[in-house]
Amino acid sequence: MHKELGLQLNMVVFGALLKCLSKSKRKSATVMAQAILQEMRQRHESGDGLIELNPIIFGNAIIACLTAHDDTAANTLLRQMKQSATPPTIRVYTAILNHYAEAGTREAAERAQAILVELKRLAAQRDDVSLQPNAVTYSVVMKAWSLSGETDAGANVWGIFQQMKLDGIQPNRRLLTTLASYYHNAATAAIVAGLQQGSGGGHHSVIELLEKADLLLHEMANSRDADMQPDTFQYCRLIQSWL
Repeated sequence: MHKELGLQLNMVVFGALLKCLSKSKRKSATVMAQAILQEMRQRHESGDGLIELNPIIFGNAIIACLTAHDDTAANTLLRQMKQSATPPTIRVYTAILNHYAEAGTREAAERAQAILVELKRLAAQRDDVSLQPNAVTYSVVMKAWSLSGETDAGANVWGIFQQMKLDGIQPNRRLLTTLASYYHNAATAAIVAGLQQGSGGGHHSVIELLEKADLLLHEMANSRDADMQPDTFQYCRLIQSWL
């Protein structure tokens, strides 16, 4: 069809097509993305020096497969990318993590956490600082668990948060505020669920959740950075929850 339209296929066109496919969520996106990669690969191998399979191209093809719910194809492309001359960058991994974070399932959260572990291993193995998980990486994995709806989501989020700090990455105000709100909302949800079930609100689990929100606000308050300080609303909200 591109010949009939007089369309010259180049990196810009290929890139735009894959970008569109990465957002389409159509089941056919997987086949189309693989076909585009195959044509690009053939043209590159035949001597077209203007065509290359770079991380952005590969990344969009992988996301196209994931949004089409074809994890098998996505994993195949990721494996091919790892074996190619252009291994995945932190940007590619973060795009994959964002997809899993939005899925809202336990399986997606576990896959996101597995990628986090893999990144740490690769960074150490290759002595490549660029692959070292950063604050964004950890935040996305925490988001994946927070949206999973699992009963142990709070514990998993907390474990990842503690690991992030052990790895020398300091949380910013936005992350601490988001986590404090998450634990406050989780405690509120547990109270409502408990009252509906006649169990008194799941006293022990509610206290644990509120204690975590309390610790996060204390961490903000103890910071020497004035911009990190909690606001009045955050304090009042937590006090009201304890009452």
